[in-house]
Amino acid sequence: MQSGFNNRNNGKKGFGLRFVTIVVVVALLFGALSLQLANLQLRDGQTYADTAESRTMKTYSLTGERGMILDRNGIPLAYDVESYNVTFYRDPSRNSTEDVQEYTQILLRVLEIVEENGGETVQNFYLHRDEAGNFYLDFLTENEETFAKREQTWRSNLYITSVPEEEIFDTLCKRYGIEDLDYETQYKILSIWQELQMYAYLSKPVTIAYDVDMNTVAQIEAASIELTGASIEQTTKRVYPRGTLASHILGYMGSITESTLEQYSALGYDADDRVGVSGIEASMEEQLSANVAYRQGSQEVEVDANGAVMRELSYEAPVNGNSVQLTIDIEMQQILEESLQYNIEEAQKIQMEELANASASELENYQEQIANRDGEPLRLAETGAAVVLDVHTGEVLAMASYPDFDPNDFIEGMTTAEYNEKYNIDTSPLFNRAISSKATPGSIFKMVTALAGLEEGAVTLEEEIDDLGDFTKYDQTAYAPGCWTRYPQNHQDQNVTLALTNSCNYYFYTVADRLGISRTSIPYQGFQIVRTGVLVCIGELFFRANGLHNGLAMFHKMITQFSLTSVRDQSLFALGMGRKDFLIVAILMGIIFLVSLMQERGVHLGTRLLESPVLVRVAVYYGVILALVIFGAYGAGYVPVDPIYAGF
Repeated sequence: MQSGFNNRNNGKKGFGLRFVTIVVVVALLFGALSLQLANLQLRDGQTYADTAESRTMKTYSLTGERGMILDRNGIPLAYDVESYNVTFYRDPSRNSTEDVQEYTQILLRVLEIVEENGGETVQNFYLHRDEAGNFYLDFLTENEETFAKREQTWRSNLYITSVPEEEIFDTLCKRYGIEDLDYETQYKILSIWQELQMYAYLSKPVTIAYDVDMNTVAQIEAASIELTGASIEQTTKRVYPRGTLASHILGYMGSITESTLEQYSALGYDADDRVGVSGIEASMEEQLSANVAYRQGSQEVEVDANGAVMRELSYEAPVNGNSVQLTIDIEMQQILEESLQYNIEEAQKIQMEELANASASELENYQEQIANRDGEPLRLAETGAAVVLDVHTGEVLAMASYPDFDPNDFIEGMTTAEYNEKYNIDTSPLFNRAISSKATPGSIFKMVTALAGLEEGAVTLEEEIDDLGDFTKYDQTAYAPGCWTRYPQNHQDQNVTLALTNSCNYYFYTVADRLGISRTSIPYQGFQIVRTGVLVCIGELFFRANGLHNGLAMFHKMITQFSLTSVRDQSLFALGMGRKDFLIVAILMGIIFLVSLMQERGVHLGTRLLESPVLVRVAVYYGVILALVIFGAYGAGYVPVDPIYAGF
């Protein structure tokens, strides 16, 4: 009995000991928890409060893909592809020297990652160093007013308003803590800082490296904790898969300029968006672009002080830009461009041979011609333009200007030196000679002379005229106008069709003489002109904008207004050549001629480059039936080389 009683007492004591132990442990845990809570509230409370306050709500605009540009058969000529950019966000509250130099160290690491993987960061610092070691500013403009405005803005954004030009580089290197680095690295880091400062007012991450590869993406995202401010942006990149082909038609993309910033901002664009600068990319910008306000989406997010997105609060998907289909046949376009280049090269080869084999008297004649051109040297054939138009529909099937360019260059980006080497040259590859060149059209104008002769009865369709070499009726000197061919016997029995086919100068001298070009009151309908300093005959829209509704320029009115009183001037006029104050846009003359013929037949067709009837308004600037103009030698015009149009 006693033994059982003792066992029960021992059990009660063990239970009480375990209970006390549990209570003590729980009390200690609550004590530790209370202590930690006190630390959070009292000791570290301000730190966590600051962190919470540093998180802000931001709404970002989202853009879709730019619309495609297609040829008449639906072949893509320009489109967007997915790409990745490196962006950087600098906390505007971190302005101390230590903060700035800490950011620089991060930028150096980002630069290293990008370059290790074959990419490059933005490199467009406006302060350059010449071979002698002297610094100079280059704001990519020769206009003094624009240069001064850009310099003022640049100095203000970099806080160097009163720093002398020769001290700017060293001042900035010291500010960003890169004095001991090599010049190339200093230039790259200053280019990045320039980009960050110029777009700081946008209060969003700024792109510092475009179209990086996946290795770069992976490395930067993996090191995001150490690389404060750096992040990866998924975006799109414009691609021109056929390079230089149809480059003047397509145009190219570029940054928004100061002069257009207000215009694009009103449409919803950001200052760092890219827009069409020339060609279809420019003329159809609002249709192609996904940056216009009504196509943009939005994303509301919570971000930390470094601009990193912590969570998404709302999302509205963007709408892609519209695609544009052209009337261009890209295969025909390629044939035309190759043919144009071939003709120019062949023409230059012939001219070089003629110069090499020229006699002393011929060389003396060249010098006299140079003197007559106010010392301007004779230019060999280097540039040209050609257009193919469907005469039944008015559609432009192909349009070429030589030399051409690669619009991808402007997507990848170029340094000033690279741009100058490729495009800032005498032949002006970016200039579209098919629609913009003001030069004597040469033999293309013979169509106008032929039409005038036929309508005035100066010649009939069947009449034949023999080429007698020099046209000596009014000038028996060595300077008498003559045909281009050295073998006039090949231009015998020329009717108007053969004369146009062979481009026989003698035939059109004769027609011009019969027309009596110096007469001023011959009634001749169908031609009118606009003169603004030089004679410019452009497309139908331009004529209508000036209140002119009859199509082309009146043949005889041209003569009167330009006072072509000498026989030589009149003869050259008949061939579309002449003095410097008589200039015509060569290729477009053919368009107006075509439109005039169609109007006289009771058919009204406008030339167009775009398939959609809604877009015809931009197309009337382009086209001619089938014409080739090679610029060179005497400025512009016919060169005695048989055009090679393979496939036509």
